[in-house]
Amino acid sequence: MTVAVAAEYPWGRLRQIVESLPGSSVATGGAVILAADTRWTYDDRPPEDLGQKLWCIAPCVGTVFAGDVRAAEEALTKLQRVYRRAKPALPQQFAAIASRVFQRVYSRHRAKRVDCGPLYFLVGMANLRGQTAVLYLSHTNGFSPLFLRGVNAIGSRQGCAQFRQALEDAVRESLESGRSWPMEIDVWAVLVTAALKLGVIDEGIDAKVGGLVQLLIVDRDGSRTVEVSSTGGDPMKADSWVQATAEQDRLKRYHGLYRIPYLASGEFDLALHHISD
Repeated sequence: MTVAVAAEYPWGRLRQIVESLPGSSVATGGAVILAADTRWTYDDRPPEDLGQKLWCIAPCVGTVFAGDVRAAEEALTKLQRVYRRAKPALPQQFAAIASRVFQRVYSRHRAKRVDCGPLYFLVGMANLRGQTAVLYLSHTNGFSPLFLRGVNAIGSRQGCAQFRQALEDAVRESLESGRSWPMEIDVWAVLVTAALKLGVIDEGIDAKVGGLVQLLIVDRDGSRTVEVSSTGGDPMKADSWVQATAEQDRLKRYHGLYRIPYLASGEFDLALHHISD
């Protein structure tokens, strides 16, 4: 199972405030935060917490997926190659390309494999002017692209519901601390990480959601990772801190594993969940 997130920054009350300012526009400095857990699960053996569910397609395009790993990785590998050739300038152009690639690859897998499962993608994009877009594509409608706003997640109902509550709590606690509204994107990326790691993974809400958090920020400057740690002890002691985000070079695609992640029957509980406007 998976909980994978695409959060268009800013969102919620902060977005309302920014949009209400005279002469101001969210489009001038937006970003998309992408995050996912790193657990590969199997029907007949223990899980492995090294799965890569977040891919960088281009400098300003990233995606997370949930569902059939084999079809997803082939589709994303082909999308990377097509993107380099086509160089789409607009989100609508990219959406059309991604839709065609996903349809073809998934149809082939469905025709050849009796175990081919459901498949969902969330894509985060940004351009040089800071304008952002979040795109949703899934097998349920033939990968017809749908543009979303705010914070959205793909995963199990229980896992995404817990993430929603944890993110709301994290944002509220940050604001009730007496500080002003944080505008730095890294602060909000930390909140997303905390909600997923502390609120879902560490709580054991879903045994198929686990490991660390793979995190990526996509904005006008390209894409970048942020290292996040957490502590349940004395923050002044270095040994009390533990890593919350995964190191990219330690994650593996299924092609690099000697065991293939297998979709158990519970994986069909996957769906899109709207978290916040």
